[in-house]
Amino acid sequence: DSTLDTPAVLEQLVQAASAEGALIGGKHYPLMRSTPEFRRLRARTADFLELLVAQAMARELLVPPPAADAGGAPREPDGAAAPVRWLLDAFVAMASNAVRARALRHTGTFLAFRLCDGLLRAHAAAGKDEADALAQLDARRGGGGGGGKKKGGAQSGGALSSLEAAVAAKSAARASIGELAASLFDATFPDRYRDTAAPIRQECAASLGGWIASCPSLFLDNVHLKYLGWMLSD
Repeated sequence: DSTLDTPAVLEQLVQAASAEGALIGGKHYPLMRSTPEFRRLRARTADFLELLVAQAMARELLVPPPAADAGGAPREPDGAAAPVRWLLDAFVAMASNAVRARALRHTGTFLAFRLCDGLLRAHAAAGKDEADALAQLDARRGGGGGGGKKKGGAQSGGALSSLEAAVAAKSAARASIGELAASLFDATFPDRYRDTAAPIRQECAASLGGWIASCPSLFLDNVHLKYLGWMLSD
């Protein structure tokens, strides 16, 4: 429900859990545990979010194709078609400054950053799909000689149009996924990299370093490098 004050609801849940002894402060929450089972929990949570994004992309739920309204004009898909966006909003709320409980804020940051990992892998996959479609288009254009226009010209033109549309769609999907990852970064990182809790700042430094290495097209620029410089000087 978009009318809910999500951070306030989360804070109430934390207070209720603390009153029941279900949430202990300090270092005694799952992300701060160093036992093998909790280390596996981190890894499996990251794997789950990566798989979720990949499945959403495969089923066209991550970046749904634009539908047409009654007049035939394209319109934006509704939010119900994009479950990853709901998770994005939930994780951002958990990691926000409005949440005072460090355990929940740290967990929200971890989940948001692992979701960003999945989005960046989807962005790379979309880029490969775009490159493959562009190679097919170039091959079709290069293989079309003068005789091709005399025999089956309409069919050849239809194939070219189809390939051009595929390239445009894949390029738009890649751009949309990049924008989604960027919006997740902008909604969490600028506040959390200077969090009062050192483990959250460490989470930020490690994640940003990984993103710069794995996706330089989005993160290897002055805007993101400045954060890395500020954290290294901290």
